[in-house]
Amino acid sequence: MNPGEMCNTELIDLLRSLRGRRVRFFANRGNAGDGVIAAATYQLFRKHRIDFEPIEFGAALDGEVLALGGGGNLVPLYNMIRKTLLAYANRAEMMILMPHTIRGHEDLLAGLGDHVHVFCRDAVSYVHVLDHAPKAHVYLGHDVALHLDAAAIRNSPHVAEWEAVYLQRTGSRHYGPTPVFGRNDPERKVALPPGTDISSLYLFGEQPGQAELSTYCLMRAIENAALVTTDRLHVAILAGLMGKETRLHDNSYGKNRAVYLHSIRRFLPSVTFVDTAATRSAA
Repeated sequence: MNPGEMCNTELIDLLRSLRGRRVRFFANRGNAGDGVIAAATYQLFRKHRIDFEPIEFGAALDGEVLALGGGGNLVPLYNMIRKTLLAYANRAEMMILMPHTIRGHEDLLAGLGDHVHVFCRDAVSYVHVLDHAPKAHVYLGHDVALHLDAAAIRNSPHVAEWEAVYLQRTGSRHYGPTPVFGRNDPERKVALPPGTDISSLYLFGEQPGQAELSTYCLMRAIENAALVTTDRLHVAILAGLMGKETRLHDNSYGKNRAVYLHSIRRFLPSVTFVDTAATRSAA
């Protein structure tokens, strides 16, 4: 059993209550890590026999169930999940925000009605939403990527075509036994040693097929590593699911630390968190 099945029981119970109904699903857009979340979500839906239909922003939706993909989009840096919540808040019968990191957006949270179910993936987010969303149903869950069945990705009938794409996209890069997979965007907090941002390199999308391809390519990049260093949350989660020794650094607003404390240190023992602030203080 993967970690997600053991820890996201309230999310699973809510999804099971929707069997027999169609769930429209809007995947969170971002990097290949969001592809991992989406791939795990599709596996979760299929495992629990949820009839789901992926949609794009702007799709007609009235009186139906809308699930929004998990991730880290409801923070001041981004606005796609905010935009989607606002667009469908008065049109969906039920809205489910899959496990998310949530900071700011107090005005949005205050306006969420009791038809909205908000799943947080860390304790900081949970307290924040409880403080600012008095009408919504609020839960403390775990990152959906913890539901990923990595063996199903490795054994997919599409592996041959995915491998060709991986080799083409990777080109002459060689990651070696101690790769550094750092980010190069506004969420970067620590300047890691030179490496490759594989979450950008292997981004193919979040729709079915695209998400699994991104996940496969990330797994291939990680599979020969003895030690992974990263500030990409889902590189760390995927490496942990693969049993790889991993050192996770924080991002700019504490997302990685919060998810590590709430989930990763419990379920993925091969991953350790590097507290650079404490290191600098000790020095």
